[in-house]
Formats: sequence, C-alpha cells, structure tokens
Amino acid sequence: MKELTLKEIQEIELGILIEFDNFCKSNNIKYSLYGGTLLGAVRHKGFIPWDDDIDVLMTRNNYDKFINTYKSNKRYTLINYGNNKGCTNISFSKIFDNNTDAEEDNAKKIPGEGVWLDIFPFDYLSNNKFKRKLTNLHFLFIDKLIYARAAKHPSLLYKLLRTLFFWKTNKRLLTSLDKYSHKVKESNYLQNLSMVYIKDLKKDNKFPSYLFNEYTTIEFCGYTFPCMSKYSDMLRLEYGDYMKLPPINERHSHSMTAYKKENTNI
Repeated sequence: MKELTLKEIQEIELGILIEFDNFCKSNNIKYSLYGGTLLGAVRHKGFIPWDDDIDVLMTRNNYDKFINTYKSNKRYTLINYGNNKGCTNISFSKIFDNNTDAEEDNAKKIPGEGVWLDIFPFDYLSNNKFKRKLTNLHFLFIDKLIYARAAKHPSLLYKLLRTLFFWKTNKRLLTSLDKYSHKVKESNYLQNLSMVYIKDLKKDNKFPSYLFNEYTTIEFCGYTFPCMSKYSDMLRLEYGDYMKLPPINERHSHSMTAYKKENTNI
C-alpha cells in the first residue's frame, strides 16, 4: 500500500468532513468545528499546517441523534463502542474513510481503522462545583484506564492501572460513562467528558452553556462549515492567546500513519 503524505491525509479528512456536514444539514443536526480544527479555521482558514486530524463537537442530544441516524456506506464508516464490539478503546465516535488504512503510533489499531474524523459529545455538568469535580474525576479514571489498555507502549503508571483494575472491562467502563453522561439534563456548563485530563481536576474546567446557543459559519479550506458564534470565547478558554503560534518544538501531530488501499481511487 502507498503511504500517504500529510497533505494527502488532510485532503481525505476534508472529504469526510464534507460528507459529515452534508448529512448534518440534511437532518437538522447541529455541530461545530472544534479544537485544533476550529483553531485552524480561525488562524489559518484551514488546517493547522502540522495537524493530521479533524475534530467536531455536538451537544449530547445532537450526538445521539447523529449516531442513531447516520448509516455507514461503501466509502465511510461510523465507529463507536455501541456499534462495534472491537471498538472499546475510545469513548466518542469516529468516521473512517474505507479507502485507507491508518493507525496512531502509540495506540492499538481499531478494527477497520482508516483516516478519520473525530466526533466529540459535550455533556451538561452540575452547577455545583464539588459535583463537577467528582464527575471530572470519575471520567478521568475511565479515560485513563481505557487509554492504558489502548496504548502500544504503556508507561509504568498505565501498566499498574491495567493490573489493578483488570476486572473492569472496557465495555463496563464505557457503559458507565454513557450512563453518567446523560445524568444532568440541563445546566449552566458543558464539557467534553470523553477527554478529561489531570489538569482539569486542578481547575474548574468547564464551558459556559451560552457558547452552544448560537451557531454561525466559518471558512475552512475554501468551504464553509458551522461553528459556535462565540468561537473566540471557546478558543480563549482552551488555548489562551490562540492567535500566537506555538514554538516549533511544540508543533505536534497525532502521529498518524496512513496508507491508500490498493485498487482505490482517492
């Protein structure tokens, strides 16, 4: 198989985003560009030059509607732990391009994995600060234990986690995550509970719900896609001075290795 360049990977990911966008518009499903993709749209009008994936976000009700209505096809496959027994090392959803074969350098391969688009659900958090911290702690444990099993070369800490909690299967963890993610129906705050970090426990990590009330569009690689109207507030919360380029030594990709499958046209 032919190994794909970063530019070729980005072109394929843009194709997945266009497919995703067309479906969401046809089915009245709201979403926004997110993370490095949103930052790239604002700062570069496209991909961050060294980025190798696309991220989008949805509130939980839109996310549930999407995963229950989108049908995989010959070119694109929706994958998550709910529709694939082999997909137990992520707590969100991905769309794979079936004409490619891909994997991250330090994560075990997901069955059928190709160049991907990440879809992150955002859930309501309690208005009570202590309860928010408990929720973040709960999801941090789940995320870390799932990652410990997904890592190709786990650190000593992750090996210890795998040993201590061998009896907690990923399926049980993900079912627990799904249960808790639907617990708070509405509040002043939301968060991406499928990606909780240690630093999130030290601060009251949350996004105000007003960010998810209104959406606009933004240019990305010559196309326009939805994003939250107050995207600058979101980016400041995530990145601080987001228009400032990071030092060269901090410009990292996700280390995706991807190939074009034989007898396919991309």
